[in-house]
Amino acid sequence: MMSGCKLDNDSRRSPLVATSILFLDFVKAAALLNPHSTKYVEGAMAGKRLGNIGLYGSKGFESSDDWFLDSGATTHLSRRNDWLEKYNCDKSNTVGIANGAQIQSTGCGTVKIPLATKKTMIAKDVHHAPELAVNLLSVSRIASHGKSLIFDINGCRIVDIPIRVPQSHVLGTASQHQGLHCLDRPVQFGLLAEQPHDLWHRQLGHLSRGSMKLLLNGMVTGIPKNSVSNIDCVTCVKGKQCRLSFPKLHGKRATNLLDIVHSGICGPTQVRSFGGARYFISFIDDFSRESFIYFLKNKNDALQKFKEFVAFVERKTSRKVKCLRTDNGREYVNDHFAQFLTANGIRHERSVPDTPQQNGIAERLNPTIVKKARTMLIDAGLSTDLWAEAIGTANYLRNRCPTKALRNVRPGEAWSGRKPNLSHLKIFGCLAMECIFVGYSETSKGYRTINRFTKKLNIARDVVFLESSFPGTRQTNAHLGEQEKSAADDGEEVIMWKLQGDKPSGTEADKTVSSPIEARESPCCDTMNENAQTNEGRPKRNRVPNRTVFNSDFVVYEAGMHEGDPVSYRDAIRRPDAHDWLAAVDEELASHHKNHSWEVCSLPEGKKAIKSKWVFKTKCKIDGTIERRKARLVAKVCSQKPGINYEDTFAPTVGHASLRLLLSLAVQNDLEIIQMDVVTALLNPKLKEEIYMELPEGVAKCQYPTYCRLKKSIYGLKQSSRAWYDMLDGTLQRFGMKRLKSEPCVYYRRIVEKMLIIGIYVDDLLILSNDQQATTDLKRVLHKQFEMKDLGKAHWCLGIRINQEKKFGTLSVDQARYIDQILGRFGVVDCKVAKTPLDPNQLLSKEMSRRTEDERMEMKKIV
Repeated sequence: MMSGCKLDNDSRRSPLVATSILFLDFVKAAALLNPHSTKYVEGAMAGKRLGNIGLYGSKGFESSDDWFLDSGATTHLSRRNDWLEKYNCDKSNTVGIANGAQIQSTGCGTVKIPLATKKTMIAKDVHHAPELAVNLLSVSRIASHGKSLIFDINGCRIVDIPIRVPQSHVLGTASQHQGLHCLDRPVQFGLLAEQPHDLWHRQLGHLSRGSMKLLLNGMVTGIPKNSVSNIDCVTCVKGKQCRLSFPKLHGKRATNLLDIVHSGICGPTQVRSFGGARYFISFIDDFSRESFIYFLKNKNDALQKFKEFVAFVERKTSRKVKCLRTDNGREYVNDHFAQFLTANGIRHERSVPDTPQQNGIAERLNPTIVKKARTMLIDAGLSTDLWAEAIGTANYLRNRCPTKALRNVRPGEAWSGRKPNLSHLKIFGCLAMECIFVGYSETSKGYRTINRFTKKLNIARDVVFLESSFPGTRQTNAHLGEQEKSAADDGEEVIMWKLQGDKPSGTEADKTVSSPIEARESPCCDTMNENAQTNEGRPKRNRVPNRTVFNSDFVVYEAGMHEGDPVSYRDAIRRPDAHDWLAAVDEELASHHKNHSWEVCSLPEGKKAIKSKWVFKTKCKIDGTIERRKARLVAKVCSQKPGINYEDTFAPTVGHASLRLLLSLAVQNDLEIIQMDVVTALLNPKLKEEIYMELPEGVAKCQYPTYCRLKKSIYGLKQSSRAWYDMLDGTLQRFGMKRLKSEPCVYYRRIVEKMLIIGIYVDDLLILSNDQQATTDLKRVLHKQFEMKDLGKAHWCLGIRINQEKKFGTLSVDQARYIDQILGRFGVVDCKVAKTPLDPNQLLSKEMSRRTEDERMEMKKIV
């Protein structure tokens, strides 16, 4: 490598690649846009490698104006910067060369290339690489802009229309992968080819080197002898990082299958699986160490899964489960579980409180499975929504790999008595034609895949795998590495499987640390058959309709709804749309400044200051799309005392019953419904009381004092609503409106057949009228007294969507958006419709009542 070559080993950018400069296809197929460059190609074809004719220098080249088509370059490269228009030096990058060297790109821009056909081709995003001796045009970049390239013995032609070739004349194809073209080759089911050493390591779910060596001693069939690599796996380091485990406590081993079964629950996960699961429960046979995994939406499902497990294994082995060993979690310790164990003669052994080591087999199994699954997800670049498929596959592989507990015998062999064949294994997450490989079928000899386009689960036997391609469902592994390094630098710890609830503390499971995988919830896709143990003959269950997950643009249920509004100022400024929320905060503070809501001062001796908080809300249009972000500064009223900080507090607002009545009157009397909004309504009344408040977040506090005295009412004060109601009431009565005695938030005025009705909900005014002049006069009075927003025809009120069709004399209301938000909040957007959400025959006991805040939230999802 020449001394002039710059290396950028610390760069976190993904390096651009220009690889084919050492290949003859580059020379043969060089698209000589300048005919004078032919002699250089002929010289190269005579036996010179391009690297010998001046990769870094200018030897062998009389002109640097020539452009060469490079089928192995992922981007355009130019050695001259005077050609580049719209030059951007911020887009510098590192270029990797075929001999392993790296050179620096100093920026990029657009180049207009004159062609021999007297036409001009515009190449965008051309990187300036002054150390190159030639200018390279990327074939894949040209093709991505709708151009076709025809290579033959005479050179190359670039055509600006698609070229169609009859299928009968197509000899072969090559798929584009990250800007390079990889020749498509046939692969037969179960047929082994020459594999790299780390391929089997990945196919076996990143099995340890020691366990892989044991497999080569004739323990299994279908795996080559030279499949163990001595190179450390970086992905294993990322995915399997954890703290040291406790010392082993040796107990009495079972002498037969199902004599002792260990069980433990892991969860809740931060991301729901495709089927809505947030937990998984494991059962492991003490004698064979065969493990079974079931997925749960709630911990209360543990008993049902145990029943399914018992029914399956007892019929499979013709033996009975004799003993169940668990911790003291309430999912195991309750009346219903005890009744089932007693009825079936199963002894229940529980670990002593605060001694999880007594249930060590289950405590070790769950984090082992989690680490393996997390490593496979990182390796494949898949989103965490696929965690259940990864867990199932990890357990499938674990049962077929040796364990020290059985003196290096495989659990599956000890369970069934048959030596496993591993020739069918593939790398988790690899490309399977139009699908992504996500596991193995237990009910048939086939593979489980997800179609990338239809988003459906498929089980097929004849599958063509491309184990060098991983389409993934999130950012690439390279980007992951950047995120991990960044998170490590910041001292952050992102946990994918967040173990909470009743799980004993101090175990290896609750200390498992994952790499920083984005934990954004996505809409669920296919409810893959997660409720099945990883063994043959798993029971069937009803399937939920397929759901979409792979489009990352739809994460957090953005189709038809917005993500939950920020709960605090700190939450708002940390979000991707922080600039929108900060703009709303600035708008609110500007209103206070314009309204002279407070004056900054020191806190007088003997006085106490109240605090404030920000309340954020998203206002939507009639179609559910976001109209604007809204921020409200609200006083915390817990420190207000009657007679000191406030007196009267009651302020009426229109209720849903009154609203429906008003809408009914509008239809019967052909009234037009319009809506107006009072900007910062509660800031208008003056305060009679002396109230001091700490300056809110978002207001500069760089110097003393940090308190203010409120001159006007603000949201949250107990007297604010009453003060605003009195002020608005006076304005409307002076205009000639009368207040209903039965509904003090409804005002009316009627002259003969002319009718004007106003419904008030704090700062929202719903105006019903068939008198255009009266409506205009009312708007003028309101605009004169307050800062108003005329919202025109009413569409939303109290969370209800209003759709008035005056020409048909109809009006309809619905709360579809609210329903969508509730379903989205709890991850059941595509759930099955049921007349009764809960099983009417389910028996509830005192033991099942909530005890923690997490359990209360879980119950809230159901009730």
